[in-house]
Amino acid sequence: MSAPTPTTVRVTRTLARSNRSSDPPLRTRRGEPVTVGERSDEWPAFVLVVTRTGACGWVPERTLGPERPRTRVRREYDTTTLEPALGEILTVLETDRESGWVRCVDADRRVGWYPQEYVDEL
Repeated sequence: MSAPTPTTVRVTRTLARSNRSSDPPLRTRRGEPVTVGERSDEWPAFVLVVTRTGACGWVPERTLGPERPRTRVRREYDTTTLEPALGEILTVLETDRESGWVRCVDADRRVGWYPQEYVDEL
């Protein structure tokens, strides 16, 4: 049995700097305590979290426990966002339909998230 062929996509729209998940990226760990802040207006599946060290970033709300405003991370998440050029080809590693983002690898082997509506499948 052969491995499935990876899905490749072409970037059709670039992501505005203000819409990136976090800069620098935030990597949450399971069980880590965080404080939950506002919900994103543009990406409603995401909420702003702040760690005990003051690091912050946007994560899918479903990766967190139900308590508010303080809760614990239920599923690890890395907010790294790719910055591909228009027309660049990406290889999809994971599709998060609920949030509307895809986790991809770019030509330089960087891994990160990119909005699914900003790419077309090849």
